[in-house]
Amino acid sequence: MKKVPLLLVFIFFSLLYGQNNVCFDIEGNPNPNDAALGLFTKYVNVLDCIHIYAVSSITDEKVLHVAAVAAELIDNNEDGIVDDPIIEFELNNNVTVMPIFHSENSNTIDEFFDHFENCAGAILFRNEIDPSQPGHWGDDATVEEVLHTINACGHVDAYPSLYALEPNSSYLTDAMDVARGGQFISFPGTYPDESWYHYDDWTCDYGCMAMEYLYWCIVTNMGILADNQTCQGIANEWEPCTPELFETTDTLMFNLVTDPENILPQIAPDGNYCPVTINPEIIEIKTGSSFGECLGYCLSELTITVNQANYTLYGWDENDPVYIPVAISDTVDFIVWEDLNTQFNFELFMSLDSIIGCPDCADGGSEWFEITTSDTIKRVTIEYGQSIDGLDGYVNSIRTIRHGYEQMQACFYTPNVGPCDAAFLRYYFDQEQQECMTFTWGGCNGLVPFETMEECESSCFEDEQQTLTGYLRLTDMSFCMDDCSIYYLEDEYGIFISNISNLNNIELFDYYINRFVQIEGDTIQCVECEAINVTSITILDDCQNPVACLVDPCSVSNCFSNSNAECVPNYCGGCYADYFVNDELIYCEPPAGVVDLTGIDFGLCAMVLGIGWINNSCQTISGCGWVVDSVDYSEAFFSTMDECTAAASLEIDYTYPTYFYLHQNYPNPFNPVTSLRYDLPEDGLVNITVYDMMGRIVKTLVNSSQTAGYKSIQWNATNDRDEPISAGLYLYTIQAGGLRQTKKMVLLK
Repeated sequence: MKKVPLLLVFIFFSLLYGQNNVCFDIEGNPNPNDAALGLFTKYVNVLDCIHIYAVSSITDEKVLHVAAVAAELIDNNEDGIVDDPIIEFELNNNVTVMPIFHSENSNTIDEFFDHFENCAGAILFRNEIDPSQPGHWGDDATVEEVLHTINACGHVDAYPSLYALEPNSSYLTDAMDVARGGQFISFPGTYPDESWYHYDDWTCDYGCMAMEYLYWCIVTNMGILADNQTCQGIANEWEPCTPELFETTDTLMFNLVTDPENILPQIAPDGNYCPVTINPEIIEIKTGSSFGECLGYCLSELTITVNQANYTLYGWDENDPVYIPVAISDTVDFIVWEDLNTQFNFELFMSLDSIIGCPDCADGGSEWFEITTSDTIKRVTIEYGQSIDGLDGYVNSIRTIRHGYEQMQACFYTPNVGPCDAAFLRYYFDQEQQECMTFTWGGCNGLVPFETMEECESSCFEDEQQTLTGYLRLTDMSFCMDDCSIYYLEDEYGIFISNISNLNNIELFDYYINRFVQIEGDTIQCVECEAINVTSITILDDCQNPVACLVDPCSVSNCFSNSNAECVPNYCGGCYADYFVNDELIYCEPPAGVVDLTGIDFGLCAMVLGIGWINNSCQTISGCGWVVDSVDYSEAFFSTMDECTAAASLEIDYTYPTYFYLHQNYPNPFNPVTSLRYDLPEDGLVNITVYDMMGRIVKTLVNSSQTAGYKSIQWNATNDRDEPISAGLYLYTIQAGGLRQTKKMVLLK
């Protein structure tokens, strides 16, 4: 046997096995016609216990994060089996749903609860989910809200003697009465000094207090709250923030939470969930392919063991003097071997038929996969390229590794005589001839081959779908000679990530230029480069380096073409005012009273040119001058923000608010600044005041006469003496004439 020595790193393994920490798939809504569930577009089934439903504006990463946390909480040892079968039954029987909405102001929330008849113990919003900080207080509310859902839809009904929520009804409520220093049916105003749980939300009744108490106990035991910043931030509500303090302070609940018979989760979720199944020890993995009616190298075989990989090409006749067996040998990293075994579903593989389909009659030939353990050998043969339900990821990984060695072998070995058979024919784009050409095993010369002539003639082939995050940019000309892409993606530091193509003609695609986005799409191979052909694109607001804006963009903005749209500010890469209708991003026409300067490059100079209409709002614009491409834009600039907003309003059919309304502050929770928006239908005296939960005045923000209109004001978390205040829950109230409204907000530190 002829050996061909190669100094190769086992690159195919390292390229193929990136982290895939959430082993769930996002599906389409299985209930699109349901009055409540039909409001959502994304769905994940978590172990047939919890059904995650999300609106379209929630990124896949965040949806999968919620699913992973839910799975980790009910399958804490991550073996793929729900830890408590009674809880599994209750969650399934109650049709437990975890809904994810865009924001607290979403119209879909009321519509959902008006029609939903099963169990949803809590809800989540887009800005409450942070996959990078699972469960961290103030950053990621996923653990809290999913725990509330599991407890409300599972534990309360399954174990009423332990978790019933009414006074004097359970171990939980008895322990809470001790922790609060007495039995208080509602918020008492102040708690006894000996208490360590002093929840102070007067909208939360006794049962609500008990549910929050159970959450604090479970996550404290996990250690989620044990850092100094969190301990300080929650001290006004919960004192024993570390497992050690919990054990010595709240002995009743410590005993309940840690008792193995109660089967409560002990390990904090980390956002990764791929169940570990125990397989027999695998000694060897083999795969190969064969082609009928073949005269050349018609058979291939790849053998992988714990530290060795051997790839061999054969002819039909082992004694053929021309097509003698040729081989490549390489080493295998132990971690790679472990990854292969970890992702393998041995039980499913053993249940398969030895032959699937009709490999012998398939035009494309056949391929096989063989697993050897200490006590068995199982081979499964399929039609070439066929998928295997439940094993697609594993099979494709092994298949791609084999293809990689086929590419290497093609370039390292040239048959002694004669052309290769058509079974090994490939196609490539010849730059000089400007047409697709064929080549055989002996003539690859480093070219990237296409499997069919059709793929070559289209000059692109689709690859696996990818998800990328970054800023979408536009270039004047394509990086690829075939105009495959005039867009590209770069990270927050200007480092190139990928070429981007919009072959699917996504509407308003240019609206996303210079925005921080998440892109999903397929890799396409062009003549000179690769690009991601976009299948979906979503604006994100969780960049690491948000810009500082002089004003909240939504306070100087209006969607003139849709009065029902909800404005959400975005500070990634600029001061953006994005508008949504039913959680769907919409495009707003610019007002007639201003010139839309969005997308015009006034240069990189730091000189302030004035105030102009950009990104749906009045913004300060800097640059080198008002003339761009021989067009003088000086008349489009205003000296002050008021002039700009006035000009935008005067030239349209502007109507004042119909109703008096106080919007939810944004962001919420916040640190250190938040914006409060409010609508005044008529002129009058306006007072806006911030209170603590004891009803004491913290800050008077407005106390003056104001004209009717859409208003906003910012609060920097200081009191009337301009002193910083502590983290916690606060109320803000607006009063105008005889009307009054109050909302809650949370300050983080």
